[in-house]
Amino acid sequence: MKTRPELTLDDCLKIHAAAQAEARRNNWTVAIAILDDGGHPLHFARMDGATPANAGIALEKGRTAAISRRSRAGRASTSRGRCARCSRGGAWTC
Repeated sequence: MKTRPELTLDDCLKIHAAAQAEARRNNWTVAIAILDDGGHPLHFARMDGATPANAGIALEKGRTAAISRRSRAGRASTSRGRCARCSRGGAWTC
């Protein structure tokens, strides 16, 4: 029987705390989305001051990474420094 690891709520809370600490260190106002390997939300939070567009962008970026099985670092290495326009909110991502 095949089994696969899954994130627990406790795992999500630890990941969220680390992401929020990094955002605060850098003075970023962001939305934090943690998704499973199928692109389904497990945990989501929008920091005070983050726009509603941040919420949609965070979820879509996470969903894209989950579905394509590539991290943000993996996408950056294959884009060779080129930026791409996100379909939601007209945001740019590199």
